[in-house]
Amino acid sequence: MLVSCLWLGLAAAADGLGLVSRSSSGQAAPPATEEAAFFDNGQWAECDGTYTWELKQGSMDNFDVDQFCKDLPGDVLLVGDSIMHQHYESLIQEACPHRHKRVAAPCWYTENDKKKLVVENGCCNGTRVITHIRNDIVKTHGPDRHWEPAKCRSESLGRKNDDYVEPSDKAEEMAEEMAEARRPSKIGVPWDFPEIISRFKVFILNTGAHYQPDPEYRELVQGVVDVFQRHPELDKRYVFWRTTMLGVSDCEEMDGKPPFRSLEEAEKHYAEHPWYESADFKRQNEMAKSIIASTGISIIDVYKASMMNGHSGHANNADCLHYSDPYLYKHWNRHFYNLIRRRAGSLP
Repeated sequence: MLVSCLWLGLAAAADGLGLVSRSSSGQAAPPATEEAAFFDNGQWAECDGTYTWELKQGSMDNFDVDQFCKDLPGDVLLVGDSIMHQHYESLIQEACPHRHKRVAAPCWYTENDKKKLVVENGCCNGTRVITHIRNDIVKTHGPDRHWEPAKCRSESLGRKNDDYVEPSDKAEEMAEEMAEARRPSKIGVPWDFPEIISRFKVFILNTGAHYQPDPEYRELVQGVVDVFQRHPELDKRYVFWRTTMLGVSDCEEMDGKPPFRSLEEAEKHYAEHPWYESADFKRQNEMAKSIIASTGISIIDVYKASMMNGHSGHANNADCLHYSDPYLYKHWNRHFYNLIRRRAGSLP
């Protein structure tokens, strides 16, 4: 059963009265799997026709851009495929409402092109940037490889200030992204060189919906772990692995329907309406979490919440993987925001 607006009001009241425990500043994050389970233990609550993921124990704050900028320890890098690109677009719309100095590609990136494979946006009155590097399977390089960034002619925070580009949300562009996802060759723009890693403090990574057999997938995830193990100067609590959401083949018929009442009900429907290799993603999500669990890297586990309410918002049955309505990405942003708040010592 979906929770009512009254339940939401009571939860907020309890939080305001101090009935929800809060940690002290600087407290270390709990183990990744424990923290993931905390945010996983929830349900979709309906209030005035809008659904919000609410925890059964504890609470989640709504995204607040001023607080986000206050808590963010540095620049943010997202690495992943076209789904991650859409996640990036949604994040900057919430986190960078004034779109301070949006660029098609940062001038320091030597493989600058017009295909939006590397994009970034200035945020927080120019004190932070959020960048996406397109690498469909987060492919890594050997530890001895190096990369020389380009020198910018005019820099602000080391980035070029002009060449503003509007977010890409057109249906035809999404269709092209989906066509790319089906092609055998994967886009793998370099992201893991020390000269790039050193520019950021916060990372979100995901292999995306590009299926790889289990042995190759395990090697890819281990490669990501190895990259950050080679950078002890980075606070691993700010390195996030995001789990993968499945596609569903009847999304046009399911558009606008309420969330499933349970994960089991959702998984049954997705199993009956598979989208390419999506059935393998649940197993590989668990595989990734098991590899990451003891490394200090954190997990943004969006699988359960997304499965229960991810059947709606797609363009049509031609693309039941990407979302034309960013409501689900906004949930991922809220999850990420609350993890950042926890790192700042302000949430339970």
